[in-house]
Amino acid sequence: MSLDNNKSENKYCKCIHKNVNYNKVNITLYDNEKITLVNCELCQEGTKQLNLNNAVICLCGSMFCIDHIKQHSKDNVDQHNVVAYFGRDHNDRFHCLKCENNVQIVDKDIVDINDLIDAYEMFYNTSLPRQLDQSNRVILDQVNVDGIVKYIQSGQCKNIVVLTGAGVSVASGIPDYRSPKTGLYNNLQQFKLPYPEAICDIDYIKIHPELFYTLAKGIFPGQFKPTPVHYFIKLLSDKGLLLRDYTQNIDTLERIAGVPESKLVEAHGSFNGAYCTVCQHRYSDISIIKQHIDSSTIPYCTVGECIGKSSLLLPNIVFYGDSLPPIFNRCLLQDFGVNNNTTPKCDLLIVIGTSLKVNPIASMINFAQHVPRLLINNEAVGCPSTHPSDYTVVSNGFNFNNQQQYNDVHISDDCQKAVKDLIEKLNWTNEFNNLINKSI
Repeated sequence: MSLDNNKSENKYCKCIHKNVNYNKVNITLYDNEKITLVNCELCQEGTKQLNLNNAVICLCGSMFCIDHIKQHSKDNVDQHNVVAYFGRDHNDRFHCLKCENNVQIVDKDIVDINDLIDAYEMFYNTSLPRQLDQSNRVILDQVNVDGIVKYIQSGQCKNIVVLTGAGVSVASGIPDYRSPKTGLYNNLQQFKLPYPEAICDIDYIKIHPELFYTLAKGIFPGQFKPTPVHYFIKLLSDKGLLLRDYTQNIDTLERIAGVPESKLVEAHGSFNGAYCTVCQHRYSDISIIKQHIDSSTIPYCTVGECIGKSSLLLPNIVFYGDSLPPIFNRCLLQDFGVNNNTTPKCDLLIVIGTSLKVNPIASMINFAQHVPRLLINNEAVGCPSTHPSDYTVVSNGFNFNNQQQYNDVHISDDCQKAVKDLIEKLNWTNEFNNLINKSI
């Protein structure tokens, strides 16, 4: 099926559409190590693997092949007419099957879905095996820490992207998720969960909210202080070197450390507000949840038709089963923009304290193959692997063994100590200490 571009040129759909919702769109981008598309809902299971050439999204959230999308729309008259295509120019990406005209990218949900598709295509394309393009690569003088330091000091490095995980907050007293003995998932026996990740699964939480809120009491912001890593990121910002800080953490320690909100992407959300799971009303004041956590009760919505009903409130956290926030896709496109054959803004990627086990975050490192990449982590992670036990495979990930082809540097050490050592090599120790002293 193809669009009649002559018919649609300069003519846009004026139909009133329902069920267009960014949060319902399922392209299996999130928590999927292979960065693939879900199968067509009308094809027999397993008979057709969808790709960018034959997949169509109904904006009710369902995925179909080109052969079946019209059947789905016909079966759901006036409800499921807006569809989106991959691999198309933005002018004809969104289409109304009812009037056969294009849909303008103006509605907020449409804008967010457009960014989501662009981001997905970026992940998909950079996950494919390919040779490094040597023409626009930034080459380090030395592929080691000293080479990274010299590059930062050279003035060529102006847009650093930092990607952090749970390991940066362990020193604050917050457990990470996957450490063998101390990790959160290894210490949940008291809850008798069907599987460890259920404590963060949105469907399970809606049934058993008391378990999540028991856990939340121990990790709620206000009882923890930022670490040297958080202040290092703040220092990068103060020096005008920080393009973006992508954090997988929900603890708000970046905010407390003073990282500007404009530079911050809380990819998994945070405790900076709350929302109703029924009416979607947003609460900017997290204290409504804090009161219930302190009294070991469950918070419910207190506005509109939800008053007096058991409409569950949850913090602005991205749970398993949720889409990542639109700001994540928007900033990826701004910072890396590898779809339009333009040079991404990012000129140095620093990854700190993460296992790189959860996609799409894990595959973000693919976007920065043309620039130096520094991993600060006890273990080497994010490396391509064909071992069947590795459920996360970053196909174009770090390569610490081929220094002629890659600019990847690994500091294998505690991330707090490693960051302090890096600051010392950069001759930033006095400024760093002053920054911490001001925050005390």
